[in-house]
Amino acid sequence: MTDRSLVLDNFEYNLNKNDYKIAAFMLHQAAERFYTTLSLVFTGYKPKLHDLEELDARAQALSDEFKNIFPGLRQRQKISSTG
Repeated sequence: MTDRSLVLDNFEYNLNKNDYKIAAFMLHQAAERFYTTLSLVFTGYKPKLHDLEELDARAQALSDEFKNIFPGLRQRQKISSTG
């Protein structure tokens, strides 16, 4: 079983148990790993960040194609900047 599989399996398990705090944490971990893997593959550097917005901004700087990874994040940013 891969590390990725363990994280997502743990997310699903805790979600089904209605343990939303741990499920959210595991989902956050999966997203962090996704972003840090992008950085490692494209730059050879693995940032030591936990801020998904910062990791998202760094991914977008690598390629415009990454702007569509989590479009909901940008929609929330637009709403908060206009409010």
